[in-house]
Amino acid sequence: MLIISKKASGSGLAGIEEFLKGSKGIIEGGVQSDTFVKIKCVGGTGHVQIGRNSYINSGTVIYSGSVARVCRTLREVLHGE
Repeated sequence: MLIISKKASGSGLAGIEEFLKGSKGIIEGGVQSDTFVKIKCVGGTGHVQIGRNSYINSGTVIYSGSVARVCRTLREVLHGE
């Protein structure tokens, strides 16, 4: 399942693969991605969450095999805020 906020924006050259087999992709509001960003679903039940107002730099590849969480601050990572 893939959930993308209407307030997220990205380059036309960024790509997100379909999330299958129970894995989930969540891209929150204010997220921006540069060119050649890839988010790849590699199986398993790993989730990818890109937190609000985060920026993903050019050439970044994020895999869903385990849990991947991109946040603005360490506090968001530790406390889920």
